[in-house]
Amino acid sequence: MRQMHAIVDDVHELGALGYDLIVQVGRVMRKVEVKDGSKPPAHRKLTANELAARAESGDCYAVVISVDEAVELVHEMRRENEKPV
Repeated sequence: MRQMHAIVDDVHELGALGYDLIVQVGRVMRKVEVKDGSKPPAHRKLTANELAARAESGDCYAVVISVDEAVELVHEMRRENEKPV
């Protein structure tokens, strides 16, 4: 994400937030939860804090399980950034 010129703040150590990263591309920001895509889906479920953060954040919350998904998220954020305000 940083290689794609996104601003990325790693906040995973503040586990109670319910997300691992804050990502910004231009005026678009996302709270991003990173899950291990190599684990089975049952082990990638969102925790109570993550579910609460997603409910509170709405469209500003994303979950990624791979590098490809992270790259696609940045592309989506760029497209959203191009829309008129």
